[in-house]
Amino acid sequence: MFEPRDQTPPTRSPSLGADQDRQVQADLTRLLYDQVRPGIVITLVNAILVAGAMTLVASPTAVWTWLGSLVLILGARILLVARFHRDRATAADTCWTRHFTLGAAATGLAWGLASLLLPDEDVSYQVFLGFVLSGMVAGAIPTLSHHLPAYRAYLLAALVPFGAHLAVMGDHLADTFLFMLALFGLFMWVNAGRYHLTLRRSLELGYANLDLVADLTREKERIAGLNHQLAREVDERRAAQQALVSAKEVAESASLAKSQFVANMSHEIRTPMNGVLGMLEMLAQSTLDTAQRGYLEIARSSAEGLLTIINDILDFSKIEAGKLNLEAIPFDARLLAEDVAALFSASAQSRHIELACFVEPQVQTRVLGDPTRLRQVITNILGNAIKFTHQGEVLIHVSECTGAATPVTLCFAISDTGIGMTPEQCERLFTPFVQADGSTTRRFGGSGLGLTISKNLVELMGGTLEVHSTLDQGSRFLIRIPFAPQSDTGAAPPENGLDGRRMLAVDDHPTNLEILGHYLRGWGVRYTCVTHAAEALTHLRLAARQQQPFEVAILDMQMPDMDGLELARAIRADPAIPPTRLVLLSSVGQGVAADSPEIDLALSKPVRLALLRDALFQLVHGRTPEPTAGAPQHPTRQLTGRILLAEDNLVNQKVACGMLRKLGLTVEVADHGAAALELIAQRSYDAVLMDVQMPVMDGFAATRELRSREQHSGGPRLPVIAMTANAMSGDRDLCLAAGMDDYIPKPVRLAELHRVLDHWLAVPSAP
Repeated sequence: MFEPRDQTPPTRSPSLGADQDRQVQADLTRLLYDQVRPGIVITLVNAILVAGAMTLVASPTAVWTWLGSLVLILGARILLVARFHRDRATAADTCWTRHFTLGAAATGLAWGLASLLLPDEDVSYQVFLGFVLSGMVAGAIPTLSHHLPAYRAYLLAALVPFGAHLAVMGDHLADTFLFMLALFGLFMWVNAGRYHLTLRRSLELGYANLDLVADLTREKERIAGLNHQLAREVDERRAAQQALVSAKEVAESASLAKSQFVANMSHEIRTPMNGVLGMLEMLAQSTLDTAQRGYLEIARSSAEGLLTIINDILDFSKIEAGKLNLEAIPFDARLLAEDVAALFSASAQSRHIELACFVEPQVQTRVLGDPTRLRQVITNILGNAIKFTHQGEVLIHVSECTGAATPVTLCFAISDTGIGMTPEQCERLFTPFVQADGSTTRRFGGSGLGLTISKNLVELMGGTLEVHSTLDQGSRFLIRIPFAPQSDTGAAPPENGLDGRRMLAVDDHPTNLEILGHYLRGWGVRYTCVTHAAEALTHLRLAARQQQPFEVAILDMQMPDMDGLELARAIRADPAIPPTRLVLLSSVGQGVAADSPEIDLALSKPVRLALLRDALFQLVHGRTPEPTAGAPQHPTRQLTGRILLAEDNLVNQKVACGMLRKLGLTVEVADHGAAALELIAQRSYDAVLMDVQMPVMDGFAATRELRSREQHSGGPRLPVIAMTANAMSGDRDLCLAAGMDDYIPKPVRLAELHRVLDHWLAVPSAP
């Protein structure tokens, strides 16, 4: 950035103290008075010469009057100089420079008024006087510019009256000389400033040099004293450096031991967890009575909670080591937010909390980023919001930040009406292993890592995470993350087909009603929102009388006085209300059958935008709309092929075999890597699921041997997929470096196993 040059002399050097600044001013004042004597003599001599010349064209009386006035002024200045030298002790007082300035101005004014004594007809005398004045003004710089106001007062007083006289003469020569005189005056004005600045800085530099000499002397004495102390400290620093090296080695050893411990603990815990969750998932797909399914859900929820803690510890270790890598893949932030809200709908309903998700319709949600980590952050914060809320609502609001530097910056706001926090609790909220309520009587569990990991993940994605909370009133978390927009946004969405349709929305909860209103307004629907069943009936009857009946009514299930089903029955039973399509919105677990005769469609809350639009389209047009571009597709087809499972743990063998057979695959088992190689040499397989840690021969060695055999024989490449409890940072890369083709961490999920195998079984074997 360029800065303008300072052309004005400083009134005080920043390097000088107040005492030295006063001393400089005193020196300038002394120089001013010392230099005035020759200036007075020169002025008097010039005045006599000019007076002699003026007697040729002006009256003697006027000339002698002017000369006498000038002599009186110079005499007064001589008295001022004499008094100054008598009272040198007060030379720095401002009265001396003020009196001197007045004397210089009076002298200059006397010279300036001399032009009035000359006739206007003879310009040559004016030019002569002008040259005299110019010489005196130029010669006064060394004597008067020690104090700039004095010199500039002298310059203006001498040249301005003379210049004014030239201006009124109206002669071309006078005008030309006036222009030259103005340029000369401006040049003298600037030069005087520079001369004063140079003089002042010279004085300041002299004092600064004196200070520097004094400082150097003191510094020399101080250094002499420090040399002895430094000689003593050398040995101490060497000892401290040696201790630091030893401490660094101990810290590195401890860090390595911690990483190895976390990796071993992860493997040892994930191995039995794979059996627990795998068997629970298989059991959930069998026939169970209500009580058994309840026990199953409790067991699965507990196992999921334990797995969450394990994942938090692993993620924290990765972040701490700087080894957590983020993806940049296309995904839809709207679908992600709605999926997370749907995941917690049952939990919110069990606590009688209203859970809502609102993604503003105009937001560009098809972006590039890491959906897995974003889901992890939103899941963690939303889970906390529900856990710490006893009544009221929890809302996910997705909007686009305005004024952001990136193309798309999304804001995920998660607010609740829960217990809230104090400012002190908010300050330590993101500290590792610390909870807002850390007392022994705290009611809520957890590792205290979730929010720390969430904040770190958001910052790794280039965003920010903030919290605003009030005790006993609730909290609001703001997540702002920049994304890159997808280059291919897919085909344009089809017309929603709802423009101009008449619809009624009934919900006693203001937030839900506001969200419905946003959606309906965005689709061009002519809608009315009411909060009670009685109001709904009134509006339905009034619309019928006005020959503008509602085509669809969207009813909330849980409302005071009359719930959604009761309202639906009242609508059907009222002959004044024409046939109206009814959509019932109910939370998960309220036991509302979708085929109840009173309603046409039942949707779960929080309602998804695309699902609600498609449902309304179906009711209005009697057919299902075309699928929207980017809608998630869930594979359901069975797989075919022969799989070799290399796994030494019996429980994990049973879990993996059960999942593979459920997917329609044939599976054979090898207890270790060597046995797997023998079976591969004897039979043909479509893929191998390879554990890493096994006796006799581990998965790495078995895979490297398999690739070596394929290279020598020239046979096709057999897909090898790592299925391991090693889930630390870099484990996936180690598997791929050993020659494996893909990686599935334990505990294994059926959907993830289906996705990976579906990909590799569809890929032709490479020679």
